[in-house]
Amino acid sequence: MTGAIQRAAATIDRRLRTAVGEQRRTLARRRPVHAIDLILDELEREHLDDRVLTGPQLASWQWRLPGIVGRPPPGYVGAAKSSLDLHAALLDWQGELYDELFPRRRAVFPDLASADD
Repeated sequence: MTGAIQRAAATIDRRLRTAVGEQRRTLARRRPVHAIDLILDELEREHLDDRVLTGPQLASWQWRLPGIVGRPPPGYVGAAKSSLDLHAALLDWQGELYDELFPRRRAVFPDLASADD
């Protein structure tokens, strides 16, 4: 009986380690999308307080993006001239990241394929 319990415990332990590893990999893949969500929240707070960032303030945000998101942004994100432009560009980038994570999402949700997406 002890051998059976030890085998069961080993199986449970192995499955648990596998599940934890899978969860970590999933979180790591989703990290860029989550990071952009946090940045969008901060930009929205600025905009709700009637602050539109330009110049050096905006450049500071753009410069920090690769470190925050964990990958370099597309050129159009760096080309934003105001925080309003940056917000729109980040939404587009986030959509591209979602497409990488879920390649069939636009087929499953056809309204995402609209021209003004």
